[in-house]
Amino acid sequence: MKTFEARNYFALFVSFAKALTIQLVDIESIWINILCVTVVDFIVLFVLKRF
Repeated sequence: MKTFEARNYFALFVSFAKALTIQLVDIESIWINILCVTVVDFIVLFVLKRF
């Protein structure tokens, strides 16, 4: 049961980081937005897995 709950928190934090990144970056080019969100997602996942 704890594994399922941990996955929910991972999904919550990653989706929050995505939304926050899109709001903060907000560049006209969709590809730069996608690139920034992807980089931030990998960083967030790394930090969450690390701790």
